[in-house]
Amino acid sequence: CSSDLASLVLADAPHPPAARPPQVLVVDDDADARLLVGDTLGKHGWEMTEAADGATALMILGRRRDLSLVVLDLGLPDIDGLHVLRALRASPETTHVPVIVLTGRTDRDTEHSVLELGADDYIRKPLDPPILLMRAKAVLRRSRLD
Repeated sequence: CSSDLASLVLADAPHPPAARPPQVLVVDDDADARLLVGDTLGKHGWEMTEAADGATALMILGRRRDLSLVVLDLGLPDIDGLHVLRALRASPETTHVPVIVLTGRTDRDTEHSVLELGADDYIRKPLDPPILLMRAKAVLRRSRLD
């Protein structure tokens, strides 16, 4: 029977290597926000690295070449998120890494500035986990098309 032959061929076919889960850097001085982002994306197999300030984020960005996404708060205690975003976009090693800005700021000027600087999306706090997940998936989809 042809279905038996197909199942034998498929059973013997090598399986493609498992894709590595998306690697996400979550940069936020609020531990609860980092936990919420980590839980939201982690439930779907994404792997998190955390930074509580801009200096740590820049250090991680300087040595990691496997990041799939950065979720970046603007209001960081040392180096603000806008500076981190500018540095990320200025470096040839990280210019391609998608960035979702997550912030409590609600003014349109900030949103415009962030998108103008090269952020791929902008989410206002308080965080809505299903929205974060959908937007993160969309940003990754778009980044693979480029």
